[in-house]
Formats: sequence, C-alpha cells, structure tokens
Amino acid sequence: MRAALCFEAGPELGFGHAHRSLSLARALKVEGAEPVVLTACAEIVTSLDPPCPVIALEDVSPVSLINAAGRAEVMVLDYFEPEPGFVTAVRAGLPGAALALIGNREPEGVADLVIGQSITPRA
Repeated sequence: MRAALCFEAGPELGFGHAHRSLSLARALKVEGAEPVVLTACAEIVTSLDPPCPVIALEDVSPVSLINAAGRAEVMVLDYFEPEPGFVTAVRAGLPGAALALIGNREPEGVADLVIGQSITPRA
C-alpha cells in the first residue's frame, strides 16, 4: 500500500505537523506500507531524517498533490486550515483512495477520517 503524507513545516508554522506525519510514516513502513512525503518544504523535511522518499512540490495545490501522489491508496493531509474546496478537489482526483485529515477541521465532509488536534467536548 502506498501512502502519501502531505504537510507543511517551518519556523512560522512550527514542526508539529512534520514530526507527527513522519512518525506516522515510520509506523506505516513497519507495517509494510510504502509511505512518501509530499511537501513544499522538502529541504526542511529532509533535515529531519525522514523514513521514506520526500517529493518536493513547487506549490501545494490539489493538482500538484494528485500528480505527485501517483498510485497512492491513502492520502493524509496534515494542515491547519485548508482553502475552501481543497479537500473536495483532492478527493475527486484520487478516486478509491482513503483520505485522512489530521489536526484540522473538515468543512467539506468528504474525508474518510478526521483526527483533531485537541480534545474538546462537543455540544
């Protein structure tokens, strides 16, 4: 199973997304998956000793993610706040792939799994 993990990191955003996603990539690799990181901050990610290939993106758009993901069966997006329509476009471009969002809300309702960054009671 190929799993594409996409996130951003850096001095302004912090490195939580990167560390969380790279930990997930390590766990997936142990389970026999083929993780790959898709990111616009490849130089930073490479310095964190990733357990898998890192594909540098010129921009983080749905089209660039879909093209770089190739035959991914799982797409993990670890973003703070996706642009409107972003998640829906990624979903449409990867038919049949499982789509997971980590650390953010899912306003479009198309993800298979959403993992929140904080624990808050629901009203």
